[in-house]
Amino acid sequence: MATYKGTSLGYIRSETQTKASNLFNTPLPGSDSDQVIVLDLFGMTRTISISGVITGALATLQTFIATMEGYANGQQTIGVFVSNIHATNKNCYIQNFSYTYSTESPSILNYTLDLIEASA
Repeated sequence: MATYKGTSLGYIRSETQTKASNLFNTPLPGSDSDQVIVLDLFGMTRTISISGVITGALATLQTFIATMEGYANGQQTIGVFVSNIHATNKNCYIQNFSYTYSTESPSILNYTLDLIEASA
């Protein structure tokens, strides 16, 4: 079961992990792309994007929202993300948390959670 800081993330519709470099590159005037100077000065970053669903009574949905917004409070501490698919747990901060609630489906909360991996 996927969790963040021990909080269940419910049913995960999708999980996307992107590991990207922040390469410094300088093209040379009058040269083609095979002549670009590339330096790995800024290292790698990993972002994790989760699309999930929480189901239950309205109080359950409200508790999940309050918990996630409590984690992303402007004075965050690092949290452990446990993935359903990735074998290694990741230390992360919340970059974005958003949710959609519809009275047409009062027991369903759709949400997205974007995390950034960081040093513990």
